[in-house]
Amino acid sequence: MNYHSHSFINKNIDLLHDFLNINRCFIALPDRNKNLIIRYASTQTLQQELCLNPCYLSAESHSPDCHIIASYYRENVTESANFLTADFVTLEIPLHYQNRDLGILVLQDCDRQSPWSQQEIKIAETIAENCALALYQEQIEVELQQQKEIARELVQKNQQKNENFSMMSHDLRSPLTGIVGLSQMLVDCIYGDLNPKQMEYIRAIASSSKHLLNLINDLLDLAKIEANREELYLETLSIEEVCLASISMIKQLANARGLELKLEIAPDISTCMADQHRLKRILVNLLSNAIKFTESGSILLKVDRTRDRGESLLLKFSVIDTGIGIAAADIEKLFQPFTQIQNRLQRRQKGTGLGLALSKKLAQLHGGDLSVTSELEKGSCFTLYLPLGE
Repeated sequence: MNYHSHSFINKNIDLLHDFLNINRCFIALPDRNKNLIIRYASTQTLQQELCLNPCYLSAESHSPDCHIIASYYRENVTESANFLTADFVTLEIPLHYQNRDLGILVLQDCDRQSPWSQQEIKIAETIAENCALALYQEQIEVELQQQKEIARELVQKNQQKNENFSMMSHDLRSPLTGIVGLSQMLVDCIYGDLNPKQMEYIRAIASSSKHLLNLINDLLDLAKIEANREELYLETLSIEEVCLASISMIKQLANARGLELKLEIAPDISTCMADQHRLKRILVNLLSNAIKFTESGSILLKVDRTRDRGESLLLKFSVIDTGIGIAAADIEKLFQPFTQIQNRLQRRQKGTGLGLALSKKLAQLHGGDLSVTSELEKGSCFTLYLPLGE
């Protein structure tokens, strides 16, 4: 209960009680079952030890002095000679604000010989408006606090989930790393030659385990970023060395598809400040995707400078392909985790839809971003932007 609104309402009904010189003045509010319960009463009303017929006592009241006085709402100002007892003439005024039914203001007088005057009703309605506003503000404050609590609980649960997932991913990655290493040793025939069938099987094991390890690494990094636990190790890097290293990692895949790999770096660009491992990972993800969805032609990695709308200098890595392109309606889905766009090449490719989502988050972690422009059957251009000091 907000102390200020509680005090304000009590002062208003005390003022109304004294000004009209009546026996009882109180406000009844609905409970969860929409039964009206006395929540506020004037000082003199309390001194009279207001007590209703025992059959109206609420078993679910929040405090002993809260009693159900009615189980229905009255839409308009209502006069009654038989509301609580036949001895009182009652005036009830509904409390409304912003399309909310908040309760009723009840005035009772046992000595009244004539109906309530228009002046008395007007005064009571003015007090009712003041009280309705205070009650509405109190409800809004309670609702906002509840929403904050819900949001805080969701954040805590999400962080706990990501932390648990990170621990689980570590436990999965360790044995998989061993499987990848041992299977590769068998493929390389370090412990002796294998027959064709054995080689076929062990290559399948090596390929599947590498794919699963890459998936777990992506999931682990995503979980770390979501849990605010991913740390960057920024250092001055040679842009040419990073680009050449990234291209070398996917060169075999490009050669197998007959694609030409090209690199263009602006002559005035030599170094950048970034996390070497994460930058390579972003570029390899972009280059791998370009190869997957390009049937013929070339893949170009182009590096130059640009400026954002605020005129800050940015380093721009563009991966430009001559592939099948992306429909405008599908571009918004690209950077969503576990989302893959359906096209004629999709079923041939392995993937979970994590690569681009992770790349965008890693770019944002650097203070940059990742964007795409594309046209169906003409190719795509994925662009990584990183801050570049003057």
